[in-house]
Amino acid sequence: MRHAMAADTAPDPQTTLATAAGVSLAEIIDLKLVDHRPGDGHLFVQVSLKTVRKTGDVLESMEIVKAYGGLRPPGSAPPTPDPLFPVPFEKGKRYWFVWSSRHEWMTCPHRILGWWPQDDARAAKVIDQAITKDRFAWQPQLEPITGISYDHHLDAKTGKWIPRGTKAGKVLWEDQLEGSPVEGVHGLWYVYPRKDVPDLDHVHAKPDEMFLSLVTSTKLPATNDYGVPAGTYCLQSYRELTTGKQLAVQVSSYDPSDRSVIRAYDRTGHRLWEREQRFLESGGNAAGATSEAWLRRVERNYDPATGKVTLEETFRIDGSTPVKIGAPE
Repeated sequence: MRHAMAADTAPDPQTTLATAAGVSLAEIIDLKLVDHRPGDGHLFVQVSLKTVRKTGDVLESMEIVKAYGGLRPPGSAPPTPDPLFPVPFEKGKRYWFVWSSRHEWMTCPHRILGWWPQDDARAAKVIDQAITKDRFAWQPQLEPITGISYDHHLDAKTGKWIPRGTKAGKVLWEDQLEGSPVEGVHGLWYVYPRKDVPDLDHVHAKPDEMFLSLVTSTKLPATNDYGVPAGTYCLQSYRELTTGKQLAVQVSSYDPSDRSVIRAYDRTGHRLWEREQRFLESGGNAAGATSEAWLRRVERNYDPATGKVTLEETFRIDGSTPVKIGAPE
């Protein structure tokens, strides 16, 4: 496990930049003791930071654990003490931070690869230069199992957002996104193994194969590839991390009553499977629902060679349970 070190034993600033997602100069604006142990949480110090300068993906708060709470299985080892306790920061002072990828939070507590007081000459030189050059503008995120990093940027010539995968400094793939990135919510842009994402059940890939989830917001015209009405939609695409190929996409309206679609593709872009879901004001009773208004789901399998539907099934959604229409209940 990589620990954030005390300032006098901190790693070399230049070395930490190799796998970083961002760097910042930040001021400690608050240190607050919070006790969540009555609610099965921890006793921790809430550290609030105000970013003064930055490049890339940085954090503005952290929770440094003073005492662990909650119940543990009998015989289990006690948690590892928080490497940042006692809290080494002082309110009102500024520090240089190098922040890790969002995927390294298990091995890099608080996502800190290194930190130094503002007056540390080595850190000031290295991190100031990185900020000045906006070295992490594309917000690279290292996935440690594969060693692949992904990032994205807005192409000034085309006005399109470009996601990219790299490894050891080599570009593995890059592509264009539909719409603009939606970020700021944990899990929207992240890497998952196929087995952990139900939406990838119909994708032809091994259970442990890694997929990059990318979320965008875009306006679709009346005539579009997904067969949905014109409007603004949220698109969540799943791309093979090693190649960047889009093997699944979910199209959701910001109006929950509108139609949503999720599709799975083969590696040549041919459709394998599709699920369409829509709230309807009528027809529910005939479909076995308890009211005329109902949520309808249609699933289709496709022959990728011909594009023809090989199987189509319709369901009504009772609560969260799909019930096949026409099947014995």
